[in-house]
Amino acid sequence: MSAHRSSGASPAGSACTSCASSSMRSSTAMRAKSAPAASRFPWGREMLSIEAGVPGTVRIAGRLDAAQCPTVQAYLDKLAGTVTLDCRELKYISSAGLGVLLKTQKRLMAAGGKLRLTEVSRHLRDIFQYSGFDQIFDIEPAGE
Repeated sequence: MSAHRSSGASPAGSACTSCASSSMRSSTAMRAKSAPAASRFPWGREMLSIEAGVPGTVRIAGRLDAAQCPTVQAYLDKLAGTVTLDCRELKYISSAGLGVLLKTQKRLMAAGGKLRLTEVSRHLRDIFQYSGFDQIFDIEPAGE
């Protein structure tokens, strides 16, 4: 009898990146008329969505990990000036996700703008504090 140890990656997991990428919304796009992205994943959870809110605000929700970074970076690269990132529905951020935010902050600051983070949960604030990123960004805590 042979034992098989899974690395944790699955074909469904690899498909998530392309599904999550296609659910990203541009700053001018309206919500897709199809079923919410969360219903497309068998485990019932949306990986990540990012969309424009009120002018100057971008809403991000789900998990910002390495798989979603290229799409998020491409979205944020189109923005200029002072941008507010509403993080009320952001559940997780990896070191790769922190790198995307840092790169965006540097680019915006060089042009006279900045990236502000609002509605940041206690858990995410801890990550920003432990990494020293609380010194780089204006962070507004969530009304917990």
